[in-house]
Amino acid sequence: MSLNLSISARASAALERLARQHPGQDLFISVEQECGCGKMAYHLEWKPKAEAAEWFVEVGPVRLVTSEGFRDAVDGADIDYHDSLMEKKFIIRHPRVVTECQGPRA
Repeated sequence: MSLNLSISARASAALERLARQHPGQDLFISVEQECGCGKMAYHLEWKPKAEAAEWFVEVGPVRLVTSEGFRDAVDGADIDYHDSLMEKKFIIRHPRVVTECQGPRA
């Protein structure tokens, strides 16, 4: 099934550049809890192409894939790319996923 993602022009261009370094691979998106406050972090990992990916979207030569367990946190996300002298990174935001520290829980 298809994922609904909003991908900026910067992120799309970065994905196309990276795809040349990872031929025959999918970019797998996962989400993991980072701390006790509920903050979640997105992780991107190149993996061999899945024969029958359940949830995916194709962006140029790149197929972004996730599993059923991460679908709710990935479907509907916005993906951008930050490129500065100090760092280069994808930024993924989703209206239902907390990605900033909320402080200690009472």
